[in-house]
Amino acid sequence: MMSACIVAAQLVMLPIALLVGYTADSWGRKPLFLLGFGILPIQAVLYTFSDDSAWLIGVQLLDGVGAGVFGALSPLVVADLMRGTGRYNLALGAIATVHGIGASVSGLSRARLSIISATPWRFLRWRLLRQSP
Repeated sequence: MMSACIVAAQLVMLPIALLVGYTADSWGRKPLFLLGFGILPIQAVLYTFSDDSAWLIGVQLLDGVGAGVFGALSPLVVADLMRGTGRYNLALGAIATVHGIGASVSGLSRARLSIISATPWRFLRWRLLRQSP
C-alpha cells in the first residue's frame, strides 16, 4: 500500500512538473504556486473521508500535483529572487535546510501529540474494561 502511494504520486509529479516548467513564463509563477498551495488543503480534507486503499492512492495523486508544482517552481522563484547576486546555491540550500528541519519537527511533534492525546484514552478504556461485568 505504501509503495503504491509513493509510485502513484511520482507518476503524477513528473508530467505536472513538466507542464509547470513549460507554462511558468506564460501563466506566471504566482498563480501556479497558488494552485500548488490550494491542492494541499483539498488533499488533507479528502484523506479523512475514507480509509479504503484505492481512495487513499487516488488522494495521493494530489500529492504528486503539489510536489510537481513546488519542485518545478521553487528553483525558478529562487533564481528570480537571486538574479545577479551570485547567491543562488546558498538560497536553494537554505530552502532545503528549512524543508528538512520542518519535516523532522513535523514528525516529532506528531509523535509527541499522539502520545499525549492517546494516554487519557488508554486509561479510560482500561477503566471501562475493568469495570465491565
